[in-house]
Amino acid sequence: MESQTYDSFPRVPDQWVEIVKAQVAELWPVIEVPCIRGGGGGAGGGGMLPISKNKWKHPNPNRGLLTCWKAAFAKGYKTIGDLKTHWAGSGDYSSPKDPSGNKICLKCQLTGECKTGCGRSNSHLVYGNDVIAKLHKHLEDCGVPN
Repeated sequence: MESQTYDSFPRVPDQWVEIVKAQVAELWPVIEVPCIRGGGGGAGGGGMLPISKNKWKHPNPNRGLLTCWKAAFAKGYKTIGDLKTHWAGSGDYSSPKDPSGNKICLKCQLTGECKTGCGRSNSHLVYGNDVIAKLHKHLEDCGVPN
């Protein structure tokens, strides 16, 4: 939270600041941060869009993956960690990787949202059909209906 202390002024509670921010949003504009890879931010650039201080929204999530995750949620999968619990693929569980070898943030790709401090934020991208197919196969191996 932002510090609201000044030498001679009393501290304003953080909840009050959040209420004012919600009512007068134009005083706190959302700044789009460009991606490291994938064309950067901006209109059509593929960057993540901040929706609050600690949350980011995918600008163009794959609808098929969102639908699969909603079906999984309806079957009792409440967190991304439940995928590991239901793993039925060959070998030990491991997160899928993108063509660069980076582990993909499943939360971002399956829900369309993630935290700003995510350790896998370099994978918060719009992927092509090959990676999407790999993610669908991963979900299938975790018992999620396609």
